[in-house]
Amino acid sequence: SIRVRREAFRLRHDDLRLAVVGDPRGTDAMVGVLLLPPSDPACTLGAIFMNRVGYLDMCGHATIGLAVTLGAVGRIAPGNLRLETPAGAVAVTWHGGAEASFENVPPREGHDPHDDTPRIPIAQEIKDAFMRPEGTIVDACGPGPCVGEPVD
Repeated sequence: SIRVRREAFRLRHDDLRLAVVGDPRGTDAMVGVLLLPPSDPACTLGAIFMNRVGYLDMCGHATIGLAVTLGAVGRIAPGNLRLETPAGAVAVTWHGGAEASFENVPPREGHDPHDDTPRIPIAQEIKDAFMRPEGTIVDACGPGPCVGEPVD
């Protein structure tokens, strides 16, 4: 399974994860995806999600970014695919261009890590700006592109 292969990767090659998404390049919100052939024949691809802290069972924004990137480089055509993740099989649709969607699986252990408060205060401020209780989405970047400050 992808879960077993992720553990083998962690034991043998965690230095690669640290080189790709660790400090000084990584941020709390940055997630890398390692693509593998799927173990499940019903899936198109297998994926291991990793960030500077460790490994994730599934990551929504990384899944969307993965679908858009695979489409942009010609690895997939618009349409549906199944992504084997440690959390289970995730149905992903690339709609073309920068548009993708997915149907997630529930957390295995009843805990969604997205509910955790980020360790960086500005990340919590941005999350709060986007996740207003009344359901409105706020453009926290204003009229220009979102640009981050370099981290020392």
